[in-house]
Amino acid sequence: MSGRSASQRRATIVDVAELSGVSKSTVANVVRGDVPVSEETAARVRAAIAELGYVPNALARSLKQRRVATIGAVIGDLANPFYAELVKHVEHRIASDGYATIICDAVDTPATERDRVAMLIEQRVAGVLLTYFSGDPQVIADLQAAGIPVVGLSVMDDRIDHVVTDDVRGTQLAVEHLVALGHRRIVYVVGAGTEQSTIRARVQGWRSAMRVRELRAGRIVALGLERPPSGVVAIELDEAMAARRRPTAMIAQNDVTALELINRLEAGGLRVPADVSVIGYDDIPAARLDRISLTTLRQDTPRLVERAAALLMGRIDAALPGDVSANRVPPQFVVRSSTGRCRTTG
Repeated sequence: MSGRSASQRRATIVDVAELSGVSKSTVANVVRGDVPVSEETAARVRAAIAELGYVPNALARSLKQRRVATIGAVIGDLANPFYAELVKHVEHRIASDGYATIICDAVDTPATERDRVAMLIEQRVAGVLLTYFSGDPQVIADLQAAGIPVVGLSVMDDRIDHVVTDDVRGTQLAVEHLVALGHRRIVYVVGAGTEQSTIRARVQGWRSAMRVRELRAGRIVALGLERPPSGVVAIELDEAMAARRRPTAMIAQNDVTALELINRLEAGGLRVPADVSVIGYDDIPAARLDRISLTTLRQDTPRLVERAAALLMGRIDAALPGDVSANRVPPQFVVRSSTGRCRTTG
């Protein structure tokens, strides 16, 4: 097909593929820039795009699939600044592909989550990003039955593509830091506002790091929860701190929990870090304040969102192979003044 004949109508991805001598998926990869393509091939594709005046059209793509140009984003607790930051990046990234985003806060109950997902299916969204997932298998089954591509963003599930922070490694780094400071009695603290698979991964990292060092990983501390996450046996903070050999260091499941923990410890007359070292997770803005100065693990939110969005667009365009894609992004350990050397022997 010549450039002249294609110019008589709106150029399509098929026209670009034919003119540049590559597949439609290769054209899509060059346009999105999410999958490496040789410079020679990319140059041919870009030249064809320029000659034909091709413009990616999300609306045409959605009409072909009989879906509107919207993406559903099932979000965790928006009171947690991490999720607020995540949804900001999601909305900006999705808009760059010509889609609007429907935001659903589904953290209340599994029933709420099912209702929100049912609404997205009724709206015939082009795809769904799950940043919160209760673990209810029916949620994923319903989306897959409706033929709606779904990607886990900070949610790990073997049935779907997912992009997550390497949370196992994250809490291992936290334990390594505390052990280097002389701590041996290190507990893990769960609170509200973190997705189930994330909690499991972080607890796994804590337990494995303690086991390698032949340290006791006792019962988990629950802070401000009506009931602990499934499979977690937990005690209250007061009980943990009243023990004869109380913890000298605590790793919180997220920064919001860490801030509440510090408040509770200091209200009880303990000093952070002189008496108890505290580590959070997420590096929310409050963690960076001089008054807080929280040692924490920083998630690379832009990278997480970029990878998840690229996967979702690839699924929508049917440009990816059928196998489930699992991606882990390393966290960055940030040392501040909420951790210090252990002053307790034994």
